[in-house]
Amino acid sequence: AGRGLEDAARTLRYAFLEEVRSSTRSDRIVTGHTADDNVETVLLNLFRGSGVRGLAGIPVSRDGGRIIRPLLFATREEIMEYAGTEHLEWREDASNTSDAHRRNIIRHDLLPTVREKINPGVARTISRTAELFGGLDEYLTGIAHAALEQVVCCRNGQEVRLSCSRLLSHPTVVQHLAVQLAVEESIGRRLVSDRVAALAALAHQQPGRSVELSGNWKATRTGDEIVIATTNPPQPFFESVKPGIPCDFPGGRIVVAVVERPADPANHDRTMEYVDADRAGTEGLVARSWHEGDVCTPLGMTGHKNVSDLLNEAGIPSLRKAGHPLLTTAEGEIVWVCGIRIGERFRVTDATRRVLQLTYQQTIKEPHGEATEDQW
Repeated sequence: AGRGLEDAARTLRYAFLEEVRSSTRSDRIVTGHTADDNVETVLLNLFRGSGVRGLAGIPVSRDGGRIIRPLLFATREEIMEYAGTEHLEWREDASNTSDAHRRNIIRHDLLPTVREKINPGVARTISRTAELFGGLDEYLTGIAHAALEQVVCCRNGQEVRLSCSRLLSHPTVVQHLAVQLAVEESIGRRLVSDRVAALAALAHQQPGRSVELSGNWKATRTGDEIVIATTNPPQPFFESVKPGIPCDFPGGRIVVAVVERPADPANHDRTMEYVDADRAGTEGLVARSWHEGDVCTPLGMTGHKNVSDLLNEAGIPSLRKAGHPLLTTAEGEIVWVCGIRIGERFRVTDATRRVLQLTYQQTIKEPHGEATEDQW
């Protein structure tokens, strides 16, 4: 329960920071993680049985550089000393003093003993080791990506099939990383190490054996293949959308409203967009699921583009694309690839008389067997 509470709090913190970043039109979220935080993360991951990536500690950046941690080089003591010298105030989170959290047990009990009796510079020592593991993770991940391309037999939008004989031709560490990448690219989840080991072990087992991965996802041994698929495949949907009335569909909700023209139509995040109401229409709007062959003209472009490519570029995992919602006109033209891009023809211009506000709310489910940020 304690671990779940910590993970939930972390998720909420980053969601809040992303909301502030978006509303202020900022490019980066800068966090104050220190070398001590990095050491605590490495040790936590070691005790949990993490793989190479977990032992690399906290990455300097994530999400394509949208989140950066420029203070990882400095210890907590150095930063506090600098703040004192410069007469800078800081806030101490009340949770930092409680040993109810695993991290604080390492911070208050383990590390002081190590500093006193083994290595006073443990923060820098483990940080250097984490850098080595980071380089090793990057190297092995490159090898695993190449191996995965050899191992994948089929990706068809409903399942991913891996060849057991080809998988077993690689060293064990590459096998584990390859199946981890297969799950990450297919369903968007990074599994904890015991699930990865169980998944890779299917290559040695009899057809019919299976492993629960995360949520409704499962891997099954069949013939010479491991099949990754969902036990609850997304059902196609086609729902009428009327202004002012929430439209619910599997996995989310779209709300359309006629609003006053905003001062800056571009000042929002991708879960909300503004479009020209006269071009999109207020009658006959439809929310439907994506299907192969959909094309649109994305904002900023003049030619057509496959919606599948937009979903790929946005990082939508291959096995989740089938349930992704689109908003279309009565004639079927795509107004919005929800949460990603509106169509160029529907953008708000100086000539726009009426504006539609589009909001997309995604249903968030609790992960099962999924690695948290500390293990990334």
